[in-house]
Amino acid sequence: GNYANISTANVATLNVTNETITGTAYIATLNVTSNAYVTGNSVLSGPILFSSATVAANGSNKAQATPLTADNNYVNSGTGGVILPIPVVGREISITNSTASPINLYPSTGAALENATTNQAVAVPAYATVAVVAKSTTNWWFQTPVYNPGTGVTIGQSANGTVTFSI
Repeated sequence: GNYANISTANVATLNVTNETITGTAYIATLNVTSNAYVTGNSVLSGPILFSSATVAANGSNKAQATPLTADNNYVNSGTGGVILPIPVVGREISITNSTASPINLYPSTGAALENATTNQAVAVPAYATVAVVAKSTTNWWFQTPVYNPGTGVTIGQSANGTVTFSI
């Protein structure tokens, strides 16, 4: 369906799945099950809440890694990796690795992380949070840096977010 000029009703709660809202909308609560596209002016009287999930990293390769389905993902156990969903242009996803070990972040099949090779993982250090945004339907870009050590460089990150570089 298509909700056009719904402002006439000053909607208290609107539940949408793959909908387009046009015109000026005054919505107290907007529950989005899938995609919602808003054109025109919209006023939400409450906070915008994004989906969150707590997951465990898994596997020694992409095929065994845990798929991410939420916008905010908290990895609180496991070793191995997690896989991003298929990129939808403009979607933002955060991954917090709250474990004491690095985990692998894989793009979905056929996609890439920045200029890396298609399907190649990037290590997310222990206690680090990274955020990615879909630049295209095949490419995720980092909004926050990923620190990886090089020859003669050690990088540590504490649970409070402090990053330490040692040479």
